[in-house]
Formats: sequence, structure tokens, C-alpha cells
Amino acid sequence: MSLQRLVGHNIWKFDLPYLIRSSVYNRVKIPPYLLPFGGKFQRFENYSIDTMNLIGAGEWGYLLKLETASMACGMSYGKTGSGKNFYKMPRKEQEEYLRQDLLMTEYLYNNIAESFGYEYEPIIFDIETCPKTEGQIEMIAPKFDPENVATGNLKDPEKIQAKIDNAETNHIRSLQDKAGLHAHYSQPCAIGYIVKGKVELDFNEPKELLTRFWSIVSEVWGNNQEQL
Repeated sequence: MSLQRLVGHNIWKFDLPYLIRSSVYNRVKIPPYLLPFGGKFQRFENYSIDTMNLIGAGEWGYLLKLETASMACGMSYGKTGSGKNFYKMPRKEQEEYLRQDLLMTEYLYNNIAESFGYEYEPIIFDIETCPKTEGQIEMIAPKFDPENVATGNLKDPEKIQAKIDNAETNHIRSLQDKAGLHAHYSQPCAIGYIVKGKVELDFNEPKELLTRFWSIVSEVWGNNQEQL
């Protein structure tokens, strides 16, 4: 049996930190041996592979969209929507979008594994998030500060004030628009997996999603420890 690795794109900088924070907010237990320390995510490397990190080839701060990387490897299709609007999609479109993300990740990883000589058994995963309601975000969001509004080259006091007023009106809505990137403003609403070539899409409640995720990761960790 090959060593297993949890595989995803940009998971060291987004998915795994997001899931850790979301677990804290939802009071979901995380096995201590799966936590990173020192801010360098060294322990993530013990059970996971980040395709973003590998395709970056050691270049500091390298970023490349999953769709671009997978199509550069020869995949014949890309995404049909935007993750930002995932929560607005009908369930059928959500399932297709998440499935596409998983298949693109798998395709990219297979190319990397062939080039790098990896023989791991991959557990491909991807998460999707949904913003909390405006009311929930407003309860924890920082107060609107007019000093933070960039007025650029505006000189007319009335135009400046109008811009500030507009920013204040849309303060919470603008936070909600980007909420999916922040665990305190959003919740995980789906996690997809590819295990032994089989796609599985989980659309459970956040707490159940998180509990199952850490259970799967614990199993990966345990299986690897038995072989070392």
C-alpha cells in the first residue's frame, strides 16, 4: 500500500487554514497532530501536497489559478462558473462546479506526480464556502470608518461626502461580497473528494462537513504512520 497524501490547490495558504479557523468557530475538534505550528505549515507537509506550491517550483509568492495550470497540462476544459457565486447556484450547478474543480486538481496532480516521480495514493479534495447573512456579518464586522475611504483626486466636498456615504451604505454588503475568503464571515458549504478515482460531493451542514474532513485526514495520517 502506498503512502497517502491529501492533495489540493493552494490548500496550505487557504483551504487548510480556513478549515482550522472554521473548526474553532464551530467548536469542532481537530486532532492536535494535524495542526501547524510557527506559521510555516511544516506539519501540513507530513500529510498533504499543495499543487500550487509544487507548480511554483520554489519561486517565492508564485500564484497560478487551478484552471490555468490544469489546462496548461493539457486538460481540455475549464470552469463553467465562479466560486464567488457558488452559493447562488442551483444545486445541480454547484455539483458540476465542484466536480470540475476536483477533476482539474486530479489532472494537475497526475502531471506533477509523473514529472516528480511521486507514488503517493492521492486523496483529492476541494472546499466551497458560503457567506454568512448580512446580519451575522454586521454583528462581528468592524465599524465603518470614513477615514478608510479612498477619495483619490476628488476636490469637491460634496462629491467626497457622496463617495463616503455610498461606502458606508455598502459597508456590510462589500464585506459579504468577499466573505467566502474569511472563515469568520462565512461557512464551508461543500467539500468534494476523489478517492481511488471515485468522486464524492458532501453538502452537509458546516459542523458535519468539518468533523468528517478531519476524520478523513486523521485516517490518512494513521495509514501513513503504520507504514513508517
